[in-house]
Amino acid sequence: MAFSTEPGTARYAWVITEDLDNPYDEDLDGLALPTRVGLSGPSQATEEEILRALRTGAFFRLRDDDANTYYIGRCWCADGPGAPEMFGPLGDWGRADVGATEIQYRAGGRWEAL
Repeated sequence: MAFSTEPGTARYAWVITEDLDNPYDEDLDGLALPTRVGLSGPSQATEEEILRALRTGAFFRLRDDDANTYYIGRCWCADGPGAPEMFGPLGDWGRADVGATEIQYRAGGRWEAL
């Protein structure tokens, strides 16, 4: 299967695979809290790019200033690991959703800040 890199499509994609803060859709005291598992981005990413992220992307986690991890996911970038787009999950969504300040990637069995 060929993946598109035409103008108008993303050069990267990410998917949340674990929501450590709210792993299940819960209704706590009348506040519906949907899990973020399956959330993907950026908005212009195609289904093919999102599937590529899910299948072959690097594992990442989003953390706040207190070192609390909220989400784990996978991110794929056409330019490879270490490209500026690998900050995408943090900038596209993590900061606004939970105030995440750091993205770390799994490398050699350890989490390392990008």
